[in-house]
Amino acid sequence: MHVTLSVLKTLQDIDTKLQELEERRGDLPQRVREMKANVEEKRKDLQDLKDDRDDKRSLKSTREGELEDKDEKLKKLKKQLYQVKTNKEYDAITSEIEQSQTLMDEIELEILELDERLTELDEQIKEGSGKVDEMQENLEKNTKILDSKLEETKEQEEDLQSERDKVVQELSKPLLNTYDRIRKARRGKAVAVLLNDTCSECSSRVPPQHALEIRTHKKMHVCEVCGRILVWSEEEESV
Repeated sequence: MHVTLSVLKTLQDIDTKLQELEERRGDLPQRVREMKANVEEKRKDLQDLKDDRDDKRSLKSTREGELEDKDEKLKKLKKQLYQVKTNKEYDAITSEIEQSQTLMDEIELEILELDERLTELDEQIKEGSGKVDEMQENLEKNTKILDSKLEETKEQEEDLQSERDKVVQELSKPLLNTYDRIRKARRGKAVAVLLNDTCSECSSRVPPQHALEIRTHKKMHVCEVCGRILVWSEEEESV
């Protein structure tokens, strides 16, 4: 039991140092992740606008082609008016001319609406492109700062992680799972030290019998108040 508790304390010391390295980076990693997500989202929105603009341009080109065809047809119909010989033929051609003119008016209106929408899209795309460029610039600046901070602690973090990998091999899987569960619930601190019969983390009193068993390493106890695993270190208590 003495060896197991000693290993748990060593593991906690390593994890505390790793946590301190992570805290030195502050919320920068999270901010960089959020900035990346925002840039990607804005790029997608911008691409949607560009796709919409391409669709509107294509539709406008199609409608302009239809308008040109109908204009040619209208010119031919007007010429035919001079060649008719009966009122019935005249009325039929006149009716067809009116229908063609109505359709042309509708197409021209649609083209005008498309032009207005294209102008709006061009403005939105220009504004969106500027925002994306600004967001990308900020992202790159923060990424450089983060990379610099990571580089500063990279070697130390790798050494600690390597040491941690060795230490966890000395613990049983159930005990390691318990340690990880408590550490997650207690903001990184799963192990507390018994100091003058009190828990070093929450300062609650430990029953005398439990304190004796902890000091003699006969049994593993958890703090009845904060739930952390309690260990004893003669060196720390003397200090």
